Amino acid sequence: MNWRALRFAVWFGAGLLVTAQVRADVVTLRDGRTLEGRVLARNERHLVLWIEGAGRLVLEAGRVLRVERADATERVYGDLAARTDMSDPDAVEGLALWCSRRGWGSKAQELFALAKGLRFEAFARRAQSEGTPRAWARVFHWGRKNGLDAEVLLWALDRARRLDPEHPAVRAAEEAFRVDLERRAREAKRRARQRNLPEYVLPGDDERMIGVGVLAEALRARAARAKGPKAEALRARARAAREREVARRRGLRAREREEEATRRRRREAAEEQAAAEEAARWARERADAGARRSRPVGEEESTRGD
Repeated sequence: MNWRALRFAVWFGAGLLVTAQVRADVVTLRDGRTLEGRVLARNERHLVLWIEGAGRLVLEAGRVLRVERADATERVYGDLAARTDMSDPDAVEGLALWCSRRGWGSKAQELFALAKGLRFEAFARRAQSEGTPRAWARVFHWGRKNGLDAEVLLWALDRARRLDPEHPAVRAAEEAFRVDLERRAREAKRRARQRNLPEYVLPGDDERMIGVGVLAEALRARAARAKGPKAEALRARARAAREREVARRRGLRAREREEEATRRRRREAAEEQAAAEEAARWARERADAGARRSRPVGEEESTRGD
C-alpha cells in the first residue's frame, strides 16, 4: 500500500468525502440560461453577479427571470473553507468545530475525520523517517486508539514486521490486533444469535412453563453460592417468591377465562335475542299472509274499490 492508497483508505474508512464547495446563487435568465455565482447587488434596473474565475458581471433586470439565493451560512462556510488549509489538521478541526456549533453534524464529522486522517499520515511519515519497529508499533496503537480501519492498522503492523518481526513492541501490537479481531468476531456472532432468536411464545397452563420471576431466580442463585442456614433461608424465600408468582399467574389466567366466559355468554344472549326477533317477525308475516288468503273475494274487491 503506497501513500496515496493509505490516504484513500484512512479517509474512505472514516466515511469521508469532504468538499469545500457550497451552493451558490443561481440566476436564471429569460432565454433559459443559468449563471452561478454570488449576487452582490440588485435593484430595479440591474443585478450585479460575481462569478468565480470570471469576475464581476452586470445584468439588466429585464433579462433576469428569477434568482435563487444561497443560504448565508453556507456562503460563510464557503469563504472559511476557501481560506482554510485543508492539509493542516488543526485548521481543519477548527472548521469542524465551527460547523458543529451551527448544527452541521454530518459536515463536522467529515471534517473531524479528515483531521484524524491528516494526523495519522503525519504520524506515519515520522515513523518512516525513524525507520524503527517501535515507531511503527506506535503508529499502530495510535490508529487503534482512534478507531481507524482494520486495513490501515494492518498496513502499519506490516511495516513494523518488515523491520523486526521478533521485536517486543511488534509482538504486543500483533497480540492487540488478534484480540481486536476475536472481539469483533464474538460481537458478530452475538448479533447473529440475536437476529436468529425465536419469537416469544406465551406459556401454557402447565405449571412448569410458568416463570418464577426475577426475584426467585436471584435468590436461588445466591442460595447456590451460600452455605448452612443462610442457604436454607434463601431457598425458602425463593420458594415463597415462586409460589407468589405462580399464584399471580394463575389469578391472571382465571380472570382471563372468566372474562372470556362473560363475553361468550353475552354473545350467545345477543344471538338468541336476534333469533327470537327473527322468529317473531317471520310469524307475523305468516299470520298476515294467512289472513289475506282467508279473506272473501268480494270483500277484498270492495276493499280495493273503496
